[in-house]
Amino acid sequence: AASERIPPGTRRLQVSVDRGTAIIQSPFDVTSPTRIASVVKLLNTRPAAQPGAESCPADWGSRIRLAFYARSPTSPLAVAIINPSGCEGVQLTIRGRRQPLLSSAASPGSGISPRRSLTQLLDADLGVNLDTGVPALTDRARLRT
Repeated sequence: AASERIPPGTRRLQVSVDRGTAIIQSPFDVTSPTRIASVVKLLNTRPAAQPGAESCPADWGSRIRLAFYARSPTSPLAVAIINPSGCEGVQLTIRGRRQPLLSSAASPGSGISPRRSLTQLLDADLGVNLDTGVPALTDRARLRT
């Protein structure tokens, strides 16, 4: 539904990475309309997480926080909290209202490629290398064997 999407009007995106109370990557601002539009599209196309119990691989405890602001620096239009490991969920809050959990993990029929994680896609859209402390997909596959 449109009410569950990041609304138009974002002029500034604040990005940070933390692990509990420890800041891994200090907040930084993105103001490029092209980069912001890419991130909004990336998140607005995430499928809803499937209900029910699921077994999640190792969760490294870090999270990526994306806060979307209009011109006013007060409260954000939307906030996305992304878990780059474990079940790789995305918790989206729009205008202070928590939305249904989104999935960022590849699953059959989701249209999400298992070749690149959501963090890698964000890195490309933002033009940065987010330091989440989570091993790359190829390293994680090696750790499981």
